[in-house]
Amino acid sequence: MHYHLLRLERHCRHEDLTKGMMELGP
Repeated sequence: MHYHLLRLERHCRHEDLTKGMMELGP
């Protein structure tokens, strides 16, 4: 369960990173 939570957190962080890159883009 703890491993799943860490994976979920990493996924959320990845989405934020992608969103940030999209905002920086044109």
